[in-house]
Amino acid sequence: MVIVKKYGAEWCSHCKFLSKELEETPLIRELESIDVDELEDEDIDKLNIMTIPVCIIYKDGKEVKRFVNEYTPKDINNYITENNL
Repeated sequence: MVIVKKYGAEWCSHCKFLSKELEETPLIRELESIDVDELEDEDIDKLNIMTIPVCIIYKDGKEVKRFVNEYTPKDINNYITENNL
């Protein structure tokens, strides 16, 4: 199963814009939005999140691709399509 997790924050305008765009992306079947302000520091460190927004694609529970900062839903769609996810 493929899951897309978007890590951002309520105060981040780019994160908000991206969330809306990702929700309308047809190839993303399961999207989870996570507010990094609600995570423990150790969890952020384990995920190696240095900046937001970050979008991580997981397949069968393992990270397969990470998009950081300047990316678009089209970039994610292209990756999903090219890798038959």
